[in-house]
Amino acid sequence: MMNRTLLAEHGDFRVESCPCGTINIHLGQVSLRVSPMTLLTISDVLGGARDNYLDLIAHLQSEHLNETSKTFLTKSSNDQKH
Repeated sequence: MMNRTLLAEHGDFRVESCPCGTINIHLGQVSLRVSPMTLLTISDVLGGARDNYLDLIAHLQSEHLNETSKTFLTKSSNDQKH
């Protein structure tokens, strides 16, 4: 049996390098065998997805804060009129 080199691990997620040149990606019950170039591409795609997701969340939070502020200001203005 060939010894694999552990490249990264977190919980049920693990990435190993095999002496034969493939990269083994274990995602819980799912395992993938990919080339090193594919690992780099997957990493870039997931990194882009992570960045876009964080931007989306920040945008949605900003919109929510703006709506909350507008509601508060409108309510305060109406309260002052009465």
